[in-house]
Amino acid sequence: FLEAATRFTTAPKLNHVFLTKNRLTHNNFFNWVDVLVCSLTFTRYYGWDLPGLAFMYSMKPFLLLVKIARTSSSVALLAKSIQTGVPQMGVPMFALAVLLVGFGSLLHNLECHSVVNGQQPFRSVPAAMWFALCTVSSVGYGDGYPITDLGRGVVSIMAVFGQLYVAMPVGVIAQTFESVWENRETILAIAKVRSAVLIRGIDGRIFASAVRHVDEDSSGTLDADECKALLNEILIVNLAVPTIESIVQLLSKDDDDSVDIKQLAAAVLSEAEYDVFV
Repeated sequence: FLEAATRFTTAPKLNHVFLTKNRLTHNNFFNWVDVLVCSLTFTRYYGWDLPGLAFMYSMKPFLLLVKIARTSSSVALLAKSIQTGVPQMGVPMFALAVLLVGFGSLLHNLECHSVVNGQQPFRSVPAAMWFALCTVSSVGYGDGYPITDLGRGVVSIMAVFGQLYVAMPVGVIAQTFESVWENRETILAIAKVRSAVLIRGIDGRIFASAVRHVDEDSSGTLDADECKALLNEILIVNLAVPTIESIVQLLSKDDDDSVDIKQLAAAVLSEAEYDVFV
């Protein structure tokens, strides 16, 4: 409670504690978590028995763990990996849907009348798709299995396809996390800049003005020295020079040691403020 109260009373803009310009940001989310945890603590202390509180009490240990993510760099890197990998998961997810619908429909037609432990595990296509999901993911609960020779043959083929399928998303996730881990210091530095921009209330117009002040030749790109002037002297983020150089290298499309201003703005501004900047 003291942690949350101190954070709220010392906030530079109290109206941005729960929403920042009508948008739920990273910090806003954790502020809501603080309020929820404090509310659960008080309701338990005073013995209030309200509908739904039993479920919320069971979620309190999870919420306390979520609070750790506020300052955890590991969680930030994991979130970045998920954010980067999600667009690449479209093909594996579509392949999974094809496997489940195809094998689920086939097994329903072959085993719809099969009885296992007094139940019909393939009584419908959704039930057969559940069995297919358990088989493809190698979980195998054992709550159902085919009893006909043709059904066993189909499940055998499905199990082989399942092992081949699992290699796709696992490979995508591993490659994405490896890329994020190699650039972890730069990614965390960009997150620091983004947080500093948010805390200082720097919107798209202010950022554009700062960029124009630094980009004296109006080239539309910033080199390491110009980025240093922008981040450390104007935005006052106070990053080490090697870190700024790594940010430029990560965001640079070419090997010219300069970063496009719009790309830098997209990395450090929210979507709404980036639209204002553009």
